[in-house]
Parts: sequence; structure tokens; C-alpha cells
Amino acid sequence: MSGYNSEQTGSDVEGESQPRRMRKVSLWGGGLIGFLFVAFFIASAPPAPPPIQFVMTLIFGWIIFLYQHREVIGWGVIWMMSATILIWIATWFCWRLVRRAGGSQLREDRIVWASLWSSLFVVSSMVSGLVVISSVQLAWGIAHHEGSVTVFYGSALRNRSKNVLKQLGISAHNFHDTYHKLVSNRPKKPGMPVHSWETMLLPYLEKTSLYDRIDFDQAWDASENKPIFETELQAFMNRGVDSKFYPSSFDLSKDEQGYAQNHYASNSRVIGFGDGIAFREVKDGLSNTIMMGEVLENFEPWGKPGNGRDPALGIGHPMGFGGPWTFKGCQFLLGDGSVRTISYDISPTVLEQLAIPDDGQVVGEF
Repeated sequence: MSGYNSEQTGSDVEGESQPRRMRKVSLWGGGLIGFLFVAFFIASAPPAPPPIQFVMTLIFGWIIFLYQHREVIGWGVIWMMSATILIWIATWFCWRLVRRAGGSQLREDRIVWASLWSSLFVVSSMVSGLVVISSVQLAWGIAHHEGSVTVFYGSALRNRSKNVLKQLGISAHNFHDTYHKLVSNRPKKPGMPVHSWETMLLPYLEKTSLYDRIDFDQAWDASENKPIFETELQAFMNRGVDSKFYPSSFDLSKDEQGYAQNHYASNSRVIGFGDGIAFREVKDGLSNTIMMGEVLENFEPWGKPGNGRDPALGIGHPMGFGGPWTFKGCQFLLGDGSVRTISYDISPTVLEQLAIPDDGQVVGEF
């Protein structure tokens, strides 16, 4: 009888220890997740002390990198990684339930463990690759005197801006393939009001439905067309244009009349008014001629004709081109479709040579 009681007492103690362990794991897990979220938001809230920024970047940098590069990586890959992590968590809980229900001798326990470690291996492989990429970007940013958190946001936003310029270049080349001349500020047909080069590119930016709604018999700012030109288009927006450069009340996406703005501009010597020039007229070579570039201030609505600037004014000029990055550089689309970052310190002579498509001068290093 005493043996029975002793055995029963041991069973009770063991039965009580399992829920206690589960509660302890849940509390620790929930507390850790809560701490990480709080720490992340504290680190993100300006101004964060540099040591905290650095530590939080090492912890969350791969998440920031993955989110900022979602357009390049693709939502499919992101969802797959998220699903794998959820499967890993669910498998762990299932394993705990199996242990509690049938003990460690159950065959299902081995299956659960196999699934658990397989999922963990997949997640670890993906995250390891992102950590390597993020670490390289972190080292680059520190070498160029950028903040640790800024490295991840800045590099991702620069890449996105670069892709926007490339898409604009592809659309301009497709327009040239169709009409054998570059896009320009022009009427759709003779006798009609002039519309912007951005408007003329809409069908080549997969915005045909928006293009078809425009009344080309009316001016761009006519009341009939205003709802269309109030539409914000990602094809003309640079997410690197941060509010830290402007008053908090300044709207970076629309002007005072509500028209959606363009954070890029054309080289007015290449894309201006009139019929447009052909590639054969670019005597200096497409790879030596600026077509478009980033703009930092004095934005123009994308529907307004004449959104062009002269690169020869100098990078950083209020009415010229400029990049919204912590280092002094601006991204330009060249005539051949490539995108180059040009320093603010470039020689004015070289910059003027890049601006003029047919001066016959040999372009220096840039």
C-alpha cells in the first residue's frame, strides 16, 4: 500500500511539473518577445543613442533588410519564410503536447523532432544569408560615416530609387522604339494642349488605364483632369526623400493644389519641349549623356509639362539635381539605361559634358 502511495505521489509530482514547465516557458517566451518589441521601438524612436542603435541593428537588421527589399526579393519568398517560422513554432508546441500526453517513448516524438530540426535548418539557412548581406552593408555604412540603422534603411531606399530610374529608362527606350524619338513635353496630337513627358510615358509604365482617362483636349490642370493628376504614382516617387529635410507640415507627395509630385526630373537638354530627339542625335554616346536624375527640392507635379533641369547647374543646386542621401551623391539615369551615382564633387566641366548630348567633347572620369 505504501509502495502504491509512493508511486502515485511521484506521478502527481511529475504531472504537476509538466504544466509548471509549460507556464514557465510561455512566460519566458512572451516576456522575451515583449522585450524585443519594446527595445525595437525604443531604438527606432529618434533620437536613439548610437550604442542602442548598433545593438538593435544587429538584432533586427535582417528583418529591416528583408522588409525594405520586399519588392526585389518578392512577397512569395517572404511568405515562405514566415510560414516556415510559424511551422517551426507550431511543431515545437506539438512536440510539447506529445511529450505531455504519451511520454518520450512515443514514435511520434521522433517525427516531430525531425520536422522541428528540418524547419529550423531551412530558417537558419535563409537568415544566415541575410545576416551576411546585412553585415557587409553595415560595414560599408560605417566606413562611409552613416548611422548603423541608417545603413539598412538608406541602402534599401537607394536601391529602390535606382530601380525606379531603371524602369523610367526602360519606358523611355520602349517609347523610342515605338516613335523613333525620345519622349518629350508635347501635345498628343497637333492643336491639342501640351502634356508632360511623364504623362506620355504612362502606357509604358503599365498605367494605360490612367492614361486613357485623361482628356487630352483639355490642359493638364483643367478641372476634368485634376483627379487623375492627383494620383500618386510609385513610378515617380523616391522613398529616400525623408521628412527630416523639410518642416513636419510639408507634404512630400503633393503640392499645395493637391497634385501628385515627381521626385525625379529629366535632363532638359535631352527631354524637353517639341518633337523629341532620336538616339542617333546623341553624338556623345548614350552612356555619356544624362537622361534623368533624382531631385531633392522644388518638386514639380508629374502632370505639369516642363519637369526638366539642367545638370550643368551643379548637383545640389536648388533648381538642379540632388540625392537625399547621407553621403553627397545623386543617382542619374544615363541614355543607355544604366544608373550611376555621381558625387557632388564632380568636376563642373565633366558634369556639363554629361548634360550636353552633342557637344563632341570627350567626357572625363565620373
